[in-house]
Amino acid sequence: MHASLIIARSEHHSMIETFAGSIPPHERENFSDNLDQNYLNGVKTGLLFIVTTADRIVATSSLCPLGSTLVKAGTCFVAPEYRYFELQQLMHEARAMVIRQRWGSNCAAVSAVRRTTGASAEDLLKLGFSPWKDPHSLHSQLHCSSLRFAN
Repeated sequence: MHASLIIARSEHHSMIETFAGSIPPHERENFSDNLDQNYLNGVKTGLLFIVTTADRIVATSSLCPLGSTLVKAGTCFVAPEYRYFELQQLMHEARAMVIRQRWGSNCAAVSAVRRTTGASAEDLLKLGFSPWKDPHSLHSQLHCSSLRFAN
């Protein structure tokens, strides 16, 4: 498989819409935030990452700054037929690099992970995230009642 990891731009809008529309409802339940808003904000800020193969998107992930020293890693999603190629792990690693490059090593990163997505939690733990015992101070910004990790 030949694929490219790129930052989404406005010209990818129709591909993003097609990809988002192809996500089945039972998969959407795993998203910790509003998918359409997440994609729109990610394109505007240059923080939506997409993996493309041929002329279609097969994976997405995003970042959302919550302050000058805090960034939220948004939902990472890989199309079912492209799982097991370690694309999700690649997306997590790319986001970690961008956080360090744009915000520096003193920036904390949080991510909301649903208990039903064990692979996501495992990938984040491998990157050095750890379970956040008391995430209530950011609850309103994260819009999710699942597990949170802080770098």
